[in-house]
Amino acid sequence: MAALDPNIPLRVVTSYAHADREYLTKFDKYWKPFRESGVIASWTDREMLGGSLWDVAIQNAFQAADVYIFLVSADSVASEYIKAVELKIALERHLNNEAILVPFILRRCWWTETPLGQLQAYPTDGKPISTWTNEDDALFDATDGLRKVLIEAQERKKIAQTLSPTQP
Repeated sequence: MAALDPNIPLRVVTSYAHADREYLTKFDKYWKPFRESGVIASWTDREMLGGSLWDVAIQNAFQAADVYIFLVSADSVASEYIKAVELKIALERHLNNEAILVPFILRRCWWTETPLGQLQAYPTDGKPISTWTNEDDALFDATDGLRKVLIEAQERKKIAQTLSPTQP
């Protein structure tokens, strides 16, 4: 399998419901090696500074992303903002091959009845993390899937840069 290349950094944006912040914190630990090596610059709404126009900051981050991670639960599926703004931008860019959108299933919900239902999800087979016997195994499995997605995103970016060398 190909290795991640720190010379091709990726912007990764994570969408989550605030009720799932605990899972975001857990994933941050698993993704830390990717950030420390320079492979990813990750962004969530936690990065916003006081005084930021939150809607503008979120939309700008979503427009600039190479990879989207959607942490999926009943709370995120029920969020009108996630559906109307974040998912709309991410899905459009995903369908146009401008970015990759990946659902990470946290808890059981009817995510398959949403636009995310047409996408391959992690952990393996879209089995919710909360249903695994060992949560660390689930988080590792999902992160292993993310690693593969990052390699694919780097390959796409490398091809795009070859076709358009002036593009950042």
